Amino acid sequence: MNSGVEWAQIPVEERPLSRDDLRRLRVTIGLCLLALWFAGGLWQSGVFVPHLSQQSATGMFGRPEQDEAGRRRGESVEVYARFANDGWLPVTITGVAADTGYTMRTVRFEDGRGFPRTLAPGEDVRLQLGLVFTDCLTGPDDSFVFTFEVDHWWGRTSVAAPPASADADSISAPCGP
Repeated sequence: MNSGVEWAQIPVEERPLSRDDLRRLRVTIGLCLLALWFAGGLWQSGVFVPHLSQQSATGMFGRPEQDEAGRRRGESVEVYARFANDGWLPVTITGVAADTGYTMRTVRFEDGRGFPRTLAPGEDVRLQLGLVFTDCLTGPDDSFVFTFEVDHWWGRTSVAAPPASADADSISAPCGP
């Protein structure tokens, strides 16, 4: 049906938003912000990746390690470290590894119990780690970062446990003249 009248239409990109359009836009922005807030809460809770941190670490460097021919192959170090579960969910630790440049010799829990070890939220654990520092080129510059193998609700994963703050006690690598 053609009434013979031509209607002029305003292009969509030049048309002001109606009240309904503005309401939908506000609701959409609000829902996006709520989803981001919810995702941040899930991340902090440890649902996706457990949150472990190194609270303190002290150590004593021992004698240089030598191979059977008497060549220097590293320097032994005993590290006493405390790690905490900073998430909102329990974490089950099944193993620990040291930074590149170190070889792990021994791992002992201060209380004598072994792996696996479940840490409740806010709980910490103290470890004695026997390491051999083997490579100044690939080892850390200023502090140890330990990696834990953990069992989580969705499977097994590795989690780095960096120092909790710049003020946390740490151990420097034995590189130098």
